[in-house]
Amino acid sequence: MSSTTLATDAVERTVEQTTATTRTPTARRRLSRRARHVVLIAHVVASVAWIGVNLAMLALVVTGLTSSDGQVVAVAQQAVTIIVPPVVPALAIITVASGVVLGLGTRWGLVRHRWVLAKLVMSVIMLALVFVALLPGALGADTPDPSLSADALRAETDLGQMIFPPVVSSVALLVATVLSVTKPGGSEAVTARRSTRAR
Repeated sequence: MSSTTLATDAVERTVEQTTATTRTPTARRRLSRRARHVVLIAHVVASVAWIGVNLAMLALVVTGLTSSDGQVVAVAQQAVTIIVPPVVPALAIITVASGVVLGLGTRWGLVRHRWVLAKLVMSVIMLALVFVALLPGALGADTPDPSLSADALRAETDLGQMIFPPVVSSVALLVATVLSVTKPGGSEAVTARRSTRAR
C-alpha cells in the first residue's frame, strides 16, 4: 500500500470522526419520544385552557357591559379580577415555554419554518400583552360595590377595555392551532427545496 493511499485513508477517517463529533451534540439536543410527548401535552393543554379562560373572561366582560343589575355587574367585574392575575400569566408562560422547548428539541426548530416562526412571534407578543396590558388592568381594578347601580359601576371601571385582550388572544391562539395542524411550507417544502438546490 502506497503512502498516498495511507494518507488518503487517514484524511477520510479524520473527516468521518469530525463529522460524527459535530453531529453528536445536535442529536443530544433532541427530545426523547417520551419527553416530547410530555412537553407536547403540556403545550396543548395550556393553549386550550388559555382559550377557555379567554372565552370565560369574554362572557364576564360582556355580562358586565350589558347587564342592568348592579349586583351582576359587580360579580362579573370581581370575577375578572380574580381569574386573570393568577391564571392567564401562568397559562401564557407554559404555552410559550413549552413551544420553545418543542422547537429547540425537535426537527422543526424555531426559525427553520415560517409557520413555526409565526407561532413564536404571536406567542411572544401575546405574552408581552398579558403582562403589559391585561394584568395591570386587572390588578389595578378596585373592588366593585354591589350596592351601586350597573351604570355607576361601569362608570367607575373601564370594563370596555377588557373586551379586547380575550378576543385578540383567542384569535391568535386559533391561528396558531391552524398553523400547527396544517404546517404550511413544512417538511415537504424544505425537502423539495433541498432537492432543487442539489440539482
